[in-house]
Parts: sequence; C-alpha cells; structure tokens
Amino acid sequence: MREGNGRTARKEEGVQEASYTKDSKRPTPGRRDRATGILKGINAIAVEDAIARAPRGRKDNAGKQWTMGANVGKMVRQLLFWDGKGEADDDRIHRTATDWFTSEAGLTERQLRTAKRIAAEEGLVEITVGRRPSDGQKVNFYRLDVWRVAQVVVQSELENTRRIMER
Repeated sequence: MREGNGRTARKEEGVQEASYTKDSKRPTPGRRDRATGILKGINAIAVEDAIARAPRGRKDNAGKQWTMGANVGKMVRQLLFWDGKGEADDDRIHRTATDWFTSEAGLTERQLRTAKRIAAEEGLVEITVGRRPSDGQKVNFYRLDVWRVAQVVVQSELENTRRIMER
C-alpha cells in the first residue's frame, strides 16, 4: 500500500511495518528505535563529547576543519534526555530559552542560538516555532534526528580512535 506522503507500509505476519522513501525526511519507527538504542547504550557524557569534537560540513578560510562544539554537544545530550518526555505529538520536544538555561545544559540565550543554528545546519535537529499545548506560550519545538545523531557519534568515535592509534 502506498500513501501520498512518501510512506509505504506493508503487512507481514500480522505486524505493521512502516518504511519511508528517500524523499521523506522522517526515518522509519524501527530505524529510530535502533538509533535510540545505540545512543542510550552509550554514556551521555561520551555522546556529548563525540558531538562536540565531530567535524562540521565546512572549513575556515585557512582550510582548518571546524567542529560542532561543546554547546551543540550539551544541547543534543539534553534533547536525548528529554526525548519521549514531551507533550507534543510526533516526537517533538517543546522548550523555552528559560528551560534550557535552568536545565543541566545551562545554555545562555546566545549559546543556545548558536547551538541551534549549527545543529540545524548539520541535520541533527529540526526546529519549528509554535504554541505549547498546555498553556499556549510561544516555544520552540525540537525534533531530534536520532539516526543522524548516532551516525555523527559513531563517525566521531571512529575518527578519535584512529587518531589515538596513529600516535
């Protein structure tokens, strides 16, 4: 069966399995669960460190590779902690700037703004603005792409291991 949103579904032995075509941005539920399992099996600080030292998609004028940075690592770690605890539908997490400052991440507004920009550029998170369901307050909705986060963490850890082995 094919639906209009780029999603295909098939019935196999009484189990509904969903998959998404290449043009769809959202991963399959099974793929998201596998990626979440990988990330939950790793120490949260290790995930934060791996994200912080992961290379970005661009270089500076001198050709030096930029990294995502500590604030992006803190943001992703906190989003992983909040994952599944939000009140919004479809895996979105809603938070205000105050929530970020008072959380373990402790990000200031400027640090949060930069971390959101970098994380969105690198495909780690999708950010939209909307109203909180409970009180109607304007908040940011975050949808963490856990599969992309898992890719970045694994790639960063492999690169770090390679650097250590070359010493």
